[in-house]
Amino acid sequence: HTAVLGLSALLVTGVLRWSDCVREEGAWTTMTWFAILVSMSALLNKHGVVRWLAAELALKINALGLFGGQAFMVLLLIYVFLHYVFASQAAQISALYLPFVAMMVDTGTPPLAAVFALAFASNLFGSITPYSSAQAPVFFGGGYVSLKDWYRLGFIFIVFNIAVWVSVGALWWKVIGLY
Repeated sequence: HTAVLGLSALLVTGVLRWSDCVREEGAWTTMTWFAILVSMSALLNKHGVVRWLAAELALKINALGLFGGQAFMVLLLIYVFLHYVFASQAAQISALYLPFVAMMVDTGTPPLAAVFALAFASNLFGSITPYSSAQAPVFFGGGYVSLKDWYRLGFIFIVFNIAVWVSVGALWWKVIGLY
């Protein structure tokens, strides 16, 4: 809503003309796809697909006998790499954040650790795809990085970030008493 209000203000005050906006085809394309994919995420949530998926995933983790740290790592990795199929951070967080927090807590992760781990992961995966965050399409649209390199580097970055967060980060959380 804020972006539409801002655009409206720019048009009403004459800072921009509608013809300026029409020429920005890339921006309209990005906004259209973003709106479609966020709406799809909301519908998946509304129709219970996300709850069903969370319940099935929890059953599989319990059937494997995973608990505590093992279940935490599996759920964290699934949460992060599921981002490849979501249009944005906002879409994934709105659809999966709470179910994954619940699954982590149900399998033995301390609540604060689950909340913070998924919050940090939700920020870390902002670079793994050219559509993963609001700024990613803008950077990708600059043409400095090929699609192949973006996916390759995004995968390398997320693996590195996860390794740092679950090693150094976990030690720090232990020191400050988070778990």
